[in-house]
Amino acid sequence: MLFGVVGQTSPDLRLGYAVGIAEVLVTPVTGSGRTCPFGAQMVGRWKSGAALLNAPTADDPEFAEGTPLVNGFEFGDDREGLVCPWAAHVRKVYPRDDVRAT
Repeated sequence: MLFGVVGQTSPDLRLGYAVGIAEVLVTPVTGSGRTCPFGAQMVGRWKSGAALLNAPTADDPEFAEGTPLVNGFEFGDDREGLVCPWAAHVRKVYPRDDVRAT
């Protein structure tokens, strides 16, 4: 086996977001503040912690970290990954109802 250590800092990650946004031509300005839709799609959550399934178009403080609704979502209505992409981090680490019993 081969193991390696990969270092990554926040500025590098933000630069990656910026490059991704430029590549898909997404303007990251919505509502009253700046958000990063590309970053939210990578993680499956907005910067506040609100899940994409609960707030698909913009960050919503009603579903943010520290609220009772922060984990109140399932993937059942998004089987195709159109709202929260299949490659999103949250779908990988906690698939919820994505995995069906066989």
